[in-house]
Amino acid sequence: MQFARLPKVNLEEGSVNEVVSDLLAFLKEDAAGRRIMVQEALEDSLPPVQLDARQLRQALLNIVKNSIEAMPEGGKLTVTTGAKDGWVEIRIADTGRGIRKRTTTWSLPVFQYQTRGNRLGLPITSHIIEEHRGSINLESFIDLGTVFTIRLPVWRSKT
Repeated sequence: MQFARLPKVNLEEGSVNEVVSDLLAFLKEDAAGRRIMVQEALEDSLPPVQLDARQLRQALLNIVKNSIEAMPEGGKLTVTTGAKDGWVEIRIADTGRGIRKRTTTWSLPVFQYQTRGNRLGLPITSHIIEEHRGSINLESFIDLGTVFTIRLPVWRSKT
C-alpha cells in the first residue's frame, strides 16, 4: 500500500550530517543489542543540500534496517559522509551476507536481501532519493557485505 502512495518531498536547505547523526543515535542501542558496531565518520565541513529531512531519514532507515538484518550474527555498519564535485555523498557499508540480484524494472533493483517483509523498502528509497535529485548505487559481494552510495546535489543559493 505504501508503494501505491509514493512519498512527495518538500525540499529545503538542510544538513545531511544532522539527518545521519539523528538516525544513528536512534538506532545505536538496537544495533549494539544485535552485536553490530556502528562507526560514524561524518565530514565536518559538509555543504548544505536541499532535502526533506523526514523523507531522507526514511530512505536511510530502509537501508540501515536491511544492513542490520543482513548481519544476524553481528558485524560492522559504517556510515560516512563527504563532498566531491558538487555532490554530497552518504556511504552506508555493512559486513553482512550481501545481496543476490534479481532482474527488475526498477532503477534500483529489488534484491533478495531479506527473508521476510514486502521488499519494497529499496524501491521506495530509490524514489525518495530521485525526488531529492540524487542517485543511489550499490556494490555487494556475497558473504562480504554491501555498500550503498547516495549522492545529493550541493545546494546552490539563487542570489
